[in-house]
This record gives sequence, structure tokens and C-alpha cells, in this order.
Amino acid sequence: MKRANTKMMKEINKNIIRNCFRTELDSTAAQLSQKTGLSVVTVNALLKEMVETKEVLVGQNIPSNGGRPSTVYKYNDMFRCAAIIFGFTRNDKNYIKILVTNLLGKCIYEEENIFENVNDNSFNDILDILFDKYESIEAIAFGLPGTEENGVITINDYPDIVGDTFLKHYKEKYKVPVIFVNDINAAVNGYYHNKLDNNHTQTVVGLVFNRVHLPGSGIVINGEIHTGKSNFAGEVAYMPIGIDWINLDYYDCEKVCSAIGKLIAMMSCIIAPDYFVVYGDFFNVESEKKIKENANNMLQNHFDANIIVCDGFEEDYKSGMIRASLEILKNSERIF
Repeated sequence: MKRANTKMMKEINKNIIRNCFRTELDSTAAQLSQKTGLSVVTVNALLKEMVETKEVLVGQNIPSNGGRPSTVYKYNDMFRCAAIIFGFTRNDKNYIKILVTNLLGKCIYEEENIFENVNDNSFNDILDILFDKYESIEAIAFGLPGTEENGVITINDYPDIVGDTFLKHYKEKYKVPVIFVNDINAAVNGYYHNKLDNNHTQTVVGLVFNRVHLPGSGIVINGEIHTGKSNFAGEVAYMPIGIDWINLDYYDCEKVCSAIGKLIAMMSCIIAPDYFVVYGDFFNVESEKKIKENANNMLQNHFDANIIVCDGFEEDYKSGMIRASLEILKNSERIF
């Protein structure tokens, strides 16, 4: 038990050092000791181990007030990387974006392609190239519209990957953790953490309407995505409110704002979030006001729905996917 506690404490202290490196990549042992509150002896011992694994690199020596020169240590932000693949719709076409992110969340590779369909083998070629180019890739994160539970994709806009073979294929082929993130869950999580001043006491509901596929919703409560049983929370397309989302004329402002207002009114009664963030490429300058009026009228003004029409879906989606990929690296090796 004592050995286990010692190992755990060592890992906790390494995480403290990692957090310091995250804000400043170059530091001496003395600087890290001052920032962390750990003794210089402890810091030096931990740095020695981190240098051996190449998580930390040894830099140049610098003068130290007339004493022995101090060694500068540099955090290796390429120590572990994640491959990210996520799908979205733009101008009625389906796109897939491929990223590689380092431990600081910086994209070191990025490309996008049009994909008419996705199957189990769609990403073999590109991932083979990326794994050859970046040997430190230790996780894969897929972002797609749909739901997944225990490795089984149950609902998806790409029907060929529904089932238990898609994620299993990539886990077995590349021998790294593989996760599935719902598209709107990623986007609203990105919005929450990047655009709300890190206030983790609010509830935000994201809604995405892309005209090609059914709408979806993501819910963030106090900084955490709420997925519900079977990860079904947010599948608003199946809410029985009498709206045919596929055949709705999204360029008829009155009809669209009425339909979305009705959906928001229903969700307000159940969740009552601080904000609704609504994504879609068909909104105009009046949309936000009209949706709000429709929702509040249906609620008889008992609840004031705060609605933000946002055109930054891809940006927020990307941010949320990077956040999810860093989480999987953190969970596998307690990084940051």
C-alpha cells in the first residue's frame, strides 16, 4: 500500500510540473520549485525521470547569480499526440476534417475532404500516413453525428458505420484508445469552454440545423457534457412535436423560426438552460429575435429563453474535438 501511495504521489507531483510547463515550456528546476511549491530535490528527481522518457528535453545552461549554471528544461509538447477525424456539412456537402494535435492543443496537421459516405475502412490510408509521420500519436478521436454506447454506434448519419465494427477496427489496427464524440456535443462543449469566460456554473444547450441531416442537440451542465442513458440525450430530431425536419423549408424564415421556437420552448420546460446556442447557415439578422419571440410566446413568458444564433459551428466543433482528444490522452497517462 505504501508503494502504491508513493507512486500515486509521484504522479500527482509530475502533473503539477506538467501544468507549469503548459503555461511556460522552458523552465529551470529552481523556477519549477518556486512555482509548484515542491522542493528542488523533488523537482530534480522527477525531471530526471521525465527526461529519461523524453517527455522533457534538456536545454542549455544559463548563469545563476554567480553560482553553478542552471539547466533549462523544455517540455516536449510532441511527447504524445492525437489524431482527430470529424465530419460536418457545409453548403449541402459532407466534409471530413483530419487533424493531429499535440499536448498543448496546437494543430500540427490539418486537411479536409468531401466524403459522400463513410465506412469501416474510410480512414485507413490517411491514418497510416499520419501514424508513420507522427510516431507519438497515441489516441484517435472521431467526431460524427450520432450516438455510441460501449463501442457500438447506434445512430449515425453515415449508416454504413452503425454497429460494433467501426471503432473496433481502428482500435485493433492502430493499438491506441479510440473515442467517438457526437458532433453537437463537441461543438457546444467547445463554445462553453472558449466563449463563456470559463464560468463553469452555467447550463448551455447547443442546437445544430444543417438542412441535409436531422437536427441535433448537445447539453453542457457545469462544464460537463450530459449524455444521458445510452448517450441519447440531445437527440431532439425524435422529439414528438410534429415537425418534419428533413422537408422543412429552411429558407422560409417564418416557418423555420416557428419550428425552432417550438423546440426551444419544449427544451426550456425540461432543462431551462442559461443559453441556447443555435447553429445553421440559413439564419438572417432577424432569426435570433424571431426564434426568441416564438419560444417565449409559447412559454407564455414564464421563462425567458436566451438565444444566441452562431455561425461558428466548425470552429467550436474543432475546439471541442481537440478538448476531447486531450482528455483521452490525460486519462490514459495522466497528462495535464
